[in-house]
Amino acid sequence: MLPEVPDWLVIEVSSFQLETVQDFRPDIGLLLNVLPNHLDRHGSMDVYRNMKLRLFENMQTSDVAIIPFKMGPGIEKKTSNTWKTFGPEQGADFFYRNGMVGPIDLNGTLFSNEILGVAGAAVSAVCAACGVPSAAVEAAARDFEPLPHRTALVAEIGGVKYVDDSKATNLVAMCAAVKMCSGKVHLIAGGRAKESDFSLAKDLLAQRVSQLYLIGEASGAMQAAWSDVVRCNSCGTLDAAVKAAQKQAKPGEVVLLSPACTSFDQFRDFNERGDCFAAAVRGLMVDGASV
Repeated sequence: MLPEVPDWLVIEVSSFQLETVQDFRPDIGLLLNVLPNHLDRHGSMDVYRNMKLRLFENMQTSDVAIIPFKMGPGIEKKTSNTWKTFGPEQGADFFYRNGMVGPIDLNGTLFSNEILGVAGAAVSAVCAACGVPSAAVEAAARDFEPLPHRTALVAEIGGVKYVDDSKATNLVAMCAAVKMCSGKVHLIAGGRAKESDFSLAKDLLAQRVSQLYLIGEASGAMQAAWSDVVRCNSCGTLDAAVKAAQKQAKPGEVVLLSPACTSFDQFRDFNERGDCFAAAVRGLMVDGASV
């Protein structure tokens, strides 16, 4: 008996894979963003952007391409497929505003914020192209549970929340995590940097971060870039950073691990780094801090 054939396959395709594709043609193609990343491989943002746009080059009339609203005017639409846009802008076909994406109510879900709300708009666009009813999208958003190490609450100790975002291996991801936090942030960052220009985060750190706790190879460069706008503590190791942040954080504040770097200078991968953060937080409770 033949296995049941699924109606849809959801496939993540990286820019590395798109370098060599020839016949790949998705029925629905979603480009979430083009932000500084992997420039050590691609060389420039123009090359990186064009590599991602290869996702759409074999599309046909029946296919749907979904892109950020801001990218729409700049893309030469040589393919004959349907194009849809998403974003926070009201001009987008699917836009997030005040907890809503059209009739889909995301209030009270993980997507009811300025960062994940836009992702909710992108998912809504894909589901609409698949013929999924809005009510089913809203129900799925309410049941959604994120994977580990992605802005995951580890514990609340003495009124301070400890959040694991070890998956954040670049500045854009780190900034997104900081924006998602309520209250002042005690940010643990560092590791092996993929970027050399840390200025992107400077204004946000000045506004939202109380203190920085730096670890790993990038500590010196990050301190040089940010010490004039936020207090930087050179901690070396993750365990030392957690202990230092615990001494400074006040009730209502957040201790956030969002490194903006890879983990390979001190850990096997971001999963191990996140697990070590959680273990260090649990150690605070064992040492007598109140939960």
